[in-house]
Formats: sequence, C-alpha cells, structure tokens
Amino acid sequence: IVHICGNGNLDHNFQDENYRQFEYLNEQFFDILNLAHIVIARAGANSLYEIMLAKKPAIIIPLSEKVSRGDQIVNARFYEKYSCIKILNEEDLSSKSLINAVKFVEENYASYQQNIAKLNLADATSVIYESIEEDCNG
Repeated sequence: IVHICGNGNLDHNFQDENYRQFEYLNEQFFDILNLAHIVIARAGANSLYEIMLAKKPAIIIPLSEKVSRGDQIVNARFYEKYSCIKILNEEDLSSKSLINAVKFVEENYASYQQNIAKLNLADATSVIYESIEEDCNG
C-alpha cells in the first residue's frame, strides 16, 4: 500500500514493508500509479485523468459539498457514468464500506479496465509534442 498523505501528515507508527507513506510524490507518481492494482483517491480532475490514463480501476472518494464547491463530485460522476470507477461518498466512508468497495472493484476488475480502455484517452504530452514536431518539420 502506498499512501500519499500530504504535508505534515506522516505517521511513522504505521510504516512497514507492506505500507509506505509519502507526503507527496513528484517524478515517481506515475511509476507508482502504474504499479498499483486498485487506486483509492480523491476526485481532482488531474488525478482522475492520470488514473484513467494509467488504466487503473479506482475507488474515488470525492470531497463532499460540505467542504468544497462540489467539483470533485462532478468529476467523479463523469467517470462513473462510463463505469470506470466506483464512487464512495465521503459521508458513507467507513472501514466496512471501504472494504466492500475494494471487493466490488476486484470482482469487476476486468470490466472496469475494458471501460477505461474505451475512453481512448490521449496522453496530452505526446499530443502536444507531436503537434510541435509536425509544425516545425512540416
């Protein structure tokens, strides 16, 4: 388990060989994302896109409207509409609901991966690079 917990939130009481905490990941983020089997994350637009680009089934826990404008709920519902993620609302979050969500995603893993692949997402960096190359060479 890799847990990205934010600045100042490391708890060294839980470090062991099967559980690693990081305040942030920069260059290593996509490598670690690619190693993941299931991702559990918030629903920021960039994070969701990167999770989908990595073709990883995910449990998404959007920030509730109590603490946000609701943008994360909208972001999550977009991918839920295409059956690419499982949403677990923050107000419903408990150890039992999380375990049930993990079991559900595991049981539907192949279906989630197929649905993510159908999105046919482009790697924006490659698209921009290829456009610049084409303009400069063409």
